[in-house]
Amino acid sequence: MTIHSLNNIIKLKEWKKEEIATELRKIQKMIKHHEETIRSLEEEFRKSMEEFQTKAFSNELKPEALRSYHVYIDQMTKRMNTQKESLKKRLEELKETQKMLTEAHRDKRLVERLREKRIRELRKEQMRKEQKTIDDISLKRFGQ
Repeated sequence: MTIHSLNNIIKLKEWKKEEIATELRKIQKMIKHHEETIRSLEEEFRKSMEEFQTKAFSNELKPEALRSYHVYIDQMTKRMNTQKESLKKRLEELKETQKMLTEAHRDKRLVERLREKRIRELRKEQMRKEQKTIDDISLKRFGQ
């Protein structure tokens, strides 16, 4: 394989690696967003529960308000669980994408090593040719 071909393969491997790295950053942003959303929902839920407890202990809570709180708590729990499931999926995607990035880096490095080996072989071959030429010149000059 020629050095030029290996250089082209390395470029392709680098592009693939960059593409995966971009995807990784995108997933990391989505994870951060999910975490912030979960924190926000949990904080809102905590405040609502405090308000509910305050009203419950002060006997200000009427049956329709109790039902309303029950529905709200149920909805908030579902929203938090949905966000947590999404976060879990994104974390799995992150793990898989990190694995792909590691493989892409390893693939690129492998081709770079092949190129380096080929360069060494070509240099060695060139040195043999030069030495043969020098030997031929010396034989002609001193062999006569």
